[in-house]
Amino acid sequence: MQDGSRDGHKTIAYGSRQHAVTTRQSQFVFIPTGRANTFIIKVADENLFLHAWGGSQQGASIKLHGDEAYARSHDNSQFEVIPHGGTFALRARRSNLCIHAFGGSKAGAEFKLHGNVEYARKHSNSQFLFVPV
Repeated sequence: MQDGSRDGHKTIAYGSRQHAVTTRQSQFVFIPTGRANTFIIKVADENLFLHAWGGSQQGASIKLHGDEAYARSHDNSQFEVIPHGGTFALRARRSNLCIHAFGGSKAGAEFKLHGNVEYARKHSNSQFLFVPV
């Protein structure tokens, strides 16, 4: 999160890997939901979770929203981790849409739901690398 982690903030691509591993607002905690490969995803510096704003629909912005109870009770706050080679796609639960860096893998690209799993496998800006910190 470029300017802090607050409810309703859009998620955007920002900074380098070095920035991410040293900045808590660029780190995320994956909390299992009890469903296979499905998680709620918390930003490390606040009690806020990734959420597909307006529902799991094409073009929905991925924002920080709600606490753990909220995330557990809303399908559009839950994401399935789908492996692809050494990277992963993040698909919204009960949807075939994946998180995508809209406009390319560059600083300022907004994360949105865009494209299905096959699309994600063919576009690097729909693939994520998990780096333990």
